[in-house]
Amino acid sequence: MKIINLHNNEKKLIKACIKKDVRAQYQLFDKYSPKMLSVCKLYINDLQFAEDCLSKAFIKVFNHLEKFEFKGSFEGWIRKICIRECIDFLRKKEFLEFNETYTAVDQEEIEVDFENLTTAEEILSQLPPGYRTIFVMKEVEDYKHAEISKILGISENTSRSQLWKAKNKIQELLFKTKANETAKK
Repeated sequence: MKIINLHNNEKKLIKACIKKDVRAQYQLFDKYSPKMLSVCKLYINDLQFAEDCLSKAFIKVFNHLEKFEFKGSFEGWIRKICIRECIDFLRKKEFLEFNETYTAVDQEEIEVDFENLTTAEEILSQLPPGYRTIFVMKEVEDYKHAEISKILGISENTSRSQLWKAKNKIQELLFKTKANETAKK
């Protein structure tokens, strides 16, 4: 049995892309674009806009590949570029609006129970962009509130408050979904 060293293959692929090898660039795009499109769709409901962000993100990836230092995950590096591209898109379209007035709320931990991925995607797509962005950054991407506040240019309290509101909205939407499913039976 032949063992393939995937890390070295990826490193060779990246180096070939840096040298503007079109086949290597296509291979890299082909390898990572499906996962990264899923990431973009978490932030942006409209598939065409998500694909546009993906394309712009990969242009940035290819233009800045020489900055990747082979420390840490290459997929994670691409993922961050995609996330930032989506956030920039939402800002430009003025979809990201946050109420900067923080109201003290009982921020007990709210558990969100997604029964299946289809329901999760449907529920997330119904959230306002600000709620969805913070929810995905915190609960899916595992960013800290300090990082979210820095990236989005908001206070940490606003990030916490928006997350709490997002979770409440998700619970409300899940309850409505379950009620509709029960009524159909």
